[in-house]
Amino acid sequence: MSYNHRDITKIKQRVPLVSDLSNLLVYNEYKKLRKVMVGPADTMPPLESRINAIQEHYFRTDPPKLDLLIREHARFVEVLKSKGIEVVYAKNILGCDQRDIRDIGIILNSTLLVCRVKGIRECEVAGLDEFLESLDKGKVIRCEEGIIEGGDLIIDEDKLYVGIGQRTNRVGYELIHENFKQEFEIIPIEINENYSHLDTVFNIISKGLAIVYPQGLNSDTLNCIKKQYQLIEVTKEEQFQLATNLLALSPEEIIIDANRNPRIANKLTKLGFKVVNIDFSETNKIGGSFRCGTLPLYRDR
Repeated sequence: MSYNHRDITKIKQRVPLVSDLSNLLVYNEYKKLRKVMVGPADTMPPLESRINAIQEHYFRTDPPKLDLLIREHARFVEVLKSKGIEVVYAKNILGCDQRDIRDIGIILNSTLLVCRVKGIRECEVAGLDEFLESLDKGKVIRCEEGIIEGGDLIIDEDKLYVGIGQRTNRVGYELIHENFKQEFEIIPIEINENYSHLDTVFNIISKGLAIVYPQGLNSDTLNCIKKQYQLIEVTKEEQFQLATNLLALSPEEIIIDANRNPRIANKLTKLGFKVVNIDFSETNKIGGSFRCGTLPLYRDR
């Protein structure tokens, strides 16, 4: 059956009170977003330290400019707030680029998984310190061994996809499996070594619909995903423009840089979505986009 968003029956839900930071709930990537954490945007990564292929390209040829990064981030936050989403900031860690906050933590159901990131990004995790003080210890699981980055975790109700590759390793995967196997069917996905995170080649847009760069996954994984979702496939150029790293605000509305990914934006519009276009051209030079730049704290169930 082909996917058309307009065919979904809309069920009115009571708007939850989410002003309490300890009130966490995320079961998927696409239900109505109520509360989100973002990182401060007043620092950029050192140009000599390149941790992904996009940085490798742009840091040599057209480095990001801090004033433009700050402007884009401010506009992004402004749009989130205009949609009625409560936005909170991570603790500002001096001299640490905290723009891609998704990688340091992720809410899985009502538990915060504090990730363990690689190399020069280790400083970013301290940005969660104040948030952690507000949480019951029973709601927090820390990665003490191995490597886990939140860009490799994609949640869809009872399924949790875990990318294994550059930024999340087998030890990290085993920790996730051990701690969450009672709540999810945990599905490991081997990522092509050329791509940093799962969400740069695969993302779930809405119920039964996903976006994928086929060459980023092996054929067995791709065939498995095809059985679960109708797929929007992106080209090599669109993957480099981070087309898969979009952010669903609700089952009806999606943020994407339509200027850089016009074909995908047009496809989403034809499927019945309201597309919110935000220029993120400077931010994308760092190798992350809208999903990378957010840590959802509360979505409708």
